Amino acid sequence: MKNKKVKSTNFKTTLIWTIIVSVLFAELFVYTWCRVQCTAIGYEIATVSDNYQELTALKNRLNIELETLKSPERIGEIAKQYYDLAPPAQEQIILIH
Repeated sequence: MKNKKVKSTNFKTTLIWTIIVSVLFAELFVYTWCRVQCTAIGYEIATVSDNYQELTALKNRLNIELETLKSPERIGEIAKQYYDLAPPAQEQIILIH
């Protein structure tokens, strides 16, 4: 009878330790998974931030180019060169009041 009681106690102790160790391994696995996800998201944020900065610089360059293309001096030069246009003479101007 004593032998059965000792085996039962050993089985319960082993079961409790197995459960405790299993819980600790599960916690370690979850913690590691969370850290890996955090690192991956950090890399993704850095990549998106770099892309944002590149796109912002491109937008600024395009805005500068647009303003250059819309400049009156450039349009006047094109009108003279390609279309033989000139500013109107004084007699061609009609004032409307």
